[in-house]
Amino acid sequence: MYLGLDRPAYPGDDVLAALRRTGLLSFVGVRLAPEPPASAQVPGGWLPHVKDLVAAGWGIAPTWGDADSTTWTASKGTADAGVTIALADAAGLARGTVVYLRLDVDGPLSKGCLEYVGAWAGAMRAGPHRPGLRCAAAQAPALTDAVGRLPVWVAQTEQAQTERTQPEQEQPEQEQPEQEQPEQEQHTVVALADEQAPDPGGSGYEQALVWQHRAERADLTWTDETGTAHSLDGVGLAAAVVPDPSRPLLAIPVVTGLAPAHGTTGDVVHVTGLDLFGVVAAAFEDVPATVLDGDGESALDVVVPAGLPAGRTVRLTVTNRWSLSGTSSDPFEITVGADQPGPSR
Repeated sequence: MYLGLDRPAYPGDDVLAALRRTGLLSFVGVRLAPEPPASAQVPGGWLPHVKDLVAAGWGIAPTWGDADSTTWTASKGTADAGVTIALADAAGLARGTVVYLRLDVDGPLSKGCLEYVGAWAGAMRAGPHRPGLRCAAAQAPALTDAVGRLPVWVAQTEQAQTERTQPEQEQPEQEQPEQEQPEQEQHTVVALADEQAPDPGGSGYEQALVWQHRAERADLTWTDETGTAHSLDGVGLAAAVVPDPSRPLLAIPVVTGLAPAHGTTGDVVHVTGLDLFGVVAAAFEDVPATVLDGDGESALDVVVPAGLPAGRTVRLTVTNRWSLSGTSSDPFEITVGADQPGPSR
């Protein structure tokens, strides 16, 4: 997993250089909009710095939007895609870069919203850049069903949404002033050296490529190579399965070995290979097999299924959560089992 930073305002060249030297962050969220009006000209905006970030080795996660929820129409989606493309070009983004549409809205999405997203995504596909979605986990299935499979950045889980609203419900029962309660909730000190990037599949949407597991209320602290302590406030932290969410190139799983190389129904086969992270399904030929552990990068276990005749030689295919599949080059021989007849005489 790869860890990234998301912050509305650009933190400054020196801060990002210091963070880059830690080797603990791989990418940064880059907001093309919304930012202060005329974001390309306003200090604090990310737009003028994108080329330098890429040159410095940062992966980027560009986002656009948060359209007014009263203007969800297909025509506006098409028009907003034009604005997105213009800003992406102004930032110097390369062709094929994924730009994530920010949908910072709560609850089920209206028909108008789905039409807006569909039009935006369609116009983006027809242009030089690729569309992605930044939304709540619960909204991702409806969006991808409506507009097709896209890279998804999960902004938060339903549990996180509930936790965010709880302080407002509890405030009337507290003796403290209303302004003090949100302030305590918003300030969480996070030591960068102790932060682990969680699997985005745990966000509530299994196919997520990016998961913003910490909202923009963390105070990030770290120590540089000279021992100097640093801090940055108003930080959100995100985890991704790729180091550069703007170029989400997922590797096809490769199966290099099966141990043992023969077995019968119910036997556990140890599978070794490359890029096996996220494997959720397996099959010997066309017969599905149970995956016991699909979280390893280079190994997992599967159970030989029933329904394969003894003496048959088969190959194993594994498929990850993003529907990418790889098949073993070495064969697996089915031996006689309790529910399997032997070869015909």
